[in-house]
Amino acid sequence: MADPAPAPPRDPRSDVMPDYSVGSAAAYVVDLAARLSVTEDQARGFAVANWNFEHQSAVEAWEEHQASFQEARRLEEEERQRQEEEARHLREEEERLRQAEEDQRRQEAEDARREREPNQEQTASTFTFPKIGQELVSTRADYGITEYALTALRDPTKLVDFWYFTHEGCEEARKLALASVADDVSAGLHGKLDPTTNTFSFMRVSAAGKPSRNAAPDASLTLRQLSEAKQVFGKYAKQSGWDEAHIQAFVVLIMRLESHDAPRRYPEFGERALVRPQLSQTSPSSMKAVSMTSPRT
Repeated sequence: MADPAPAPPRDPRSDVMPDYSVGSAAAYVVDLAARLSVTEDQARGFAVANWNFEHQSAVEAWEEHQASFQEARRLEEEERQRQEEEARHLREEEERLRQAEEDQRRQEAEDARREREPNQEQTASTFTFPKIGQELVSTRADYGITEYALTALRDPTKLVDFWYFTHEGCEEARKLALASVADDVSAGLHGKLDPTTNTFSFMRVSAAGKPSRNAAPDASLTLRQLSEAKQVFGKYAKQSGWDEAHIQAFVVLIMRLESHDAPRRYPEFGERALVRPQLSQTSPSSMKAVSMTSPRT
């Protein structure tokens, strides 16, 4: 926007009409009377009227220029503020995108690390027995989620909390499996030697088939728990006969929650406000009946 013309050098409102009865002003009246062929009083009246007209015109022009100048300044200030606001929004958006990319890289690195390390759901704990003959015999106890969670996941009439697929839920399943194996080892019960692998497999599970007292409602889980649990849930839901579209829908929901900027912008309550309404309405429990009764494609 072009700057307005500079303001007049002075304010004409303070100008004072000259005294046409003395000095150069009186001489001007005499000359005017001669040129117009009128009396000096008439010429003086013409001079006064002309001065008043020119003075009023000058005042009006000055005031109009001042109003135009102030309006231009106001518009210039508004434009400056608008540009600053746009720049601020751009910086915030760039920061949000940078944070989202950083979170994605961190998640990809974590996923890659988990793929390189033994999977908790597929590995086994090994216990060494004394030698039998000249061979060393070991035991394997497979664990992932608890028997209770797996049974509930497969049964359309039962509800299963998403907590069972979190790190805490899988860790509890691991401890229950290890405790069961330890009991079997100490008692020498239910063991079966596989001659092809030289391995004892123990099948007895006790507390693993019951609901956990530590299970938390879906809406109370943190984003960290949801992020850790989505892949475990997807694997076991698929094995349990869930429709692929419903599994993907829930995984995508969790990914969208992970990338949302509410927890970063409002650290005190953003995560809770983001997770509660979503997980109260959309959870493995609420989706199961629809998923397992829908025709498979």
